[in-house]
Amino acid sequence: MALFGSALLALMSCLIPVETGQAFIIWAVRVAAILGTAFLIAYLIRVPKDPSMKERMASVPPAADILCPFCGTQMQVLSGTCSCPKCGVVRI
Repeated sequence: MALFGSALLALMSCLIPVETGQAFIIWAVRVAAILGTAFLIAYLIRVPKDPSMKERMASVPPAADILCPFCGTQMQVLSGTCSCPKCGVVRI
């Protein structure tokens, strides 16, 4: 969004006709907008991307607790699913 706004500002400032009394201001806005857009593009290209959710989830160790976090009863493992016999909570 910032890149679009910066590029739009640069384009609009270049399309404004230069009047004699405001020539310095208009040229300063033109140069600043173009340089700002160029620096923003360079920054966005160099910034490393965050790891994906799949990569972040791979670093989380599986749960190894044997007690139910709600009632403290020992969890049961039946056909690969871990559940609490007392309160019925199922660990995913």
